[in-house]
Amino acid sequence: MWNTTATSQTITVNSPGTYTVTVSSASGCTGTASINITVSPLPTASISGNNALCAGDATTLTATGGGTYLWNDGSTSPSINVAPTGSSVYAVTVTNAQGCTATASRTVTVNPTPPVNVNGGGNVCEGNTLSLSASGGGTYQWSGPAGTSTLANPTFPNADASMSGTYFVTVTSAAGCTATAQVSANIIPCICPNPPTVSVNGNGAICADGVFNLSATIGGGGYIYHLDK
Repeated sequence: MWNTTATSQTITVNSPGTYTVTVSSASGCTGTASINITVSPLPTASISGNNALCAGDATTLTATGGGTYLWNDGSTSPSINVAPTGSSVYAVTVTNAQGCTATASRTVTVNPTPPVNVNGGGNVCEGNTLSLSASGGGTYQWSGPAGTSTLANPTFPNADASMSGTYFVTVTSAAGCTATAQVSANIIPCICPNPPTVSVNGNGAICADGVFNLSATIGGGGYIYHLDK
C-alpha cells in the first residue's frame, strides 16, 4: 500500500515528494520504506555564433547551459570551429550536473562569392579617357594609380603616364560576400609611325570679292579632313 493509495508493486510518479510503501506478508507482518523524489530543472541549451557565412569562411559556434556537451559532429567541447561548404545544421546536447539534458540547434547558411568580371584598361593614348568596367556584385570599390571610385564603370579623363599600372576592384554582394579582380592599364603616347603625306592646292592670291578653292590630297583613303584657318 503506497501513500498515494496505489496497491501495485510499481507506481509511476511525476511530481516531487516523499513516497512511502507498506508491504504486508502472507502472515500479516508488515514493513515500511520511503523515498524522497526531487525534480531537477532541465538545462537551458543555446548556441551562439554566425548564422551566415561567405563561401570559404569559418566561424565558431559556442554552446551554453550545461556541464557537458555533445555536438552532432562528435565534438564534446563547448565551442567548435566550422567551415561548411554548404548550408548545414549543427546540434548540441547539453547535460547538467543532475544528468538532465536539453538540445539546441543552429542552421549556418553559406552564401556564394560574387562572380566578378572586369574589362577595360589596356593601351590608352595620352590625353584620352581611361575606362574600366566591372560586373557581378551589388557595390564596387576601385583603386589604382588614377585614384578610387565606387562606380561599376569608372572613367578617368585626360590620361597620362602616371595613370599606368594595375587597378583593383572589390565587388560586394547583397549578402556581404566579396570578390576581387584586377586589370592593367598602359598610358602611351600615340604618335603615328607612318604619317600620311599631305599637299594642298589652291589659289595663292585672289581678289577681295573672290573665294578660296583649296584641295587637299592624301595618298590612300580612309582619312578625315579638318580645315584650320
